[in-house]
Amino acid sequence: MSIHGISAPAAAKWVRAEVENISLGCAKGGADEAESWRALLYLPEHRTSRFLCTRIALFQAFSGANVVIFFAGSIFEQCGLGAEASNIAIVATGVANLTGVVVAAWFSDTLGRRPLLIGSFASMSLCALSIALGSVLNISLLMVLGCVLFMFVFNTGAGPLPYLIYSEVFAGRVRAKGAALCGALNWAANILITLTFLPLATSLGTAPTFAIYALVNAVAVAFTWEHMFETKGRSLQEIERALAPTECPVE
Repeated sequence: MSIHGISAPAAAKWVRAEVENISLGCAKGGADEAESWRALLYLPEHRTSRFLCTRIALFQAFSGANVVIFFAGSIFEQCGLGAEASNIAIVATGVANLTGVVVAAWFSDTLGRRPLLIGSFASMSLCALSIALGSVLNISLLMVLGCVLFMFVFNTGAGPLPYLIYSEVFAGRVRAKGAALCGALNWAANILITLTFLPLATSLGTAPTFAIYALVNAVAVAFTWEHMFETKGRSLQEIERALAPTECPVE
């Protein structure tokens, strides 16, 4: 008798080997930490998931979202808004933040991850351009709306969805370390972009700086369109078999 072209003895042998590997892994506990990191970083079977997730993590950071969050007050004051008006605009940005997360939670399982990511990065690019244009034309309303809408569209896709994608795309045996790697890259990039904003804005000006963020988001759109696949409606096992299959010996 055969199962999907694999003889029953061969299938039984493979199942026993898998059970033994799982039991061995449980018994060793954290003894194979170095091996699992080596598997994540160097094994070809994790190349696609590593490539996708690390790039998404970097695009999320370099989109400029944390610049808007951390420097919103300075940006609004540059618009000519007083302290009270700036505070109101900051509150509006926070409300947009929360509203975007609700939208992402609602539509991620209906529209899918890929369309939300593409729409989010594309909209952030337009919002960054509107902030740059508002700075050039000295139109405070355009800059304020650009910042508020930037945070809304960021949280409809590029903000929360990468963390969901890490948990779906990385194979189970390296999932925790893959998510940790992407989180570390993301925050390292966030620190870099936060430290470089003021020097860039001082030397180049606000408009060219946000034009750079617009360009980064446009590149993120092209990357997501070309490389990101849809995970909606697919089980973790299906995704893992597609990206990091475990070979079953055939006799």
